[in-house]
Amino acid sequence: MALDSGFTRPATWTDVVLLARLLEKHQVSWALIGGYAITAHGFVRFSEDVHVLVDPDPANAVRWIAALAELPDHAAEELSGQERLFVDEGPYAVRVNDEFTVDVMPAACGHSWAELAPHIESKEIDGVRIPVLGLAGLLMTKEGMRDKDRADASVLRAALAQIGKP
Repeated sequence: MALDSGFTRPATWTDVVLLARLLEKHQVSWALIGGYAITAHGFVRFSEDVHVLVDPDPANAVRWIAALAELPDHAAEELSGQERLFVDEGPYAVRVNDEFTVDVMPAACGHSWAELAPHIESKEIDGVRIPVLGLAGLLMTKEGMRDKDRADASVLRAALAQIGKP
């Protein structure tokens, strides 16, 4: 599901921090995943959009929808009243095309929030606490067939081997 058909600009770390502040303000259960999460662990990885994993519970959906509705273009306002979307429609990502794009996901690469939540770590970036999926959890989300996913998985396996984790 995509909201707003307009063009967005590539996301920046300033956008990630803004998003983290909004999600924290609304007490959302979430974690940064994807390219920005890999970068948060100290690896070079370009990404044009921000991927967030969220607890699919409808009460949490009310909170993340409210948080994203505060982004500059207010694109997520269209989701108001749809807090059951992950319950009713399944674990499919919601793409919010605001000033920058945010992909909201209740699962990643077939792994649910419940499976990935134990792998969430806290990082401080620009003075803001950001829940980030840890290396092992990120590796679980890189089991896809895209070249980008295979490259990410290789980096993550090497990092885990270096710190002595299988």
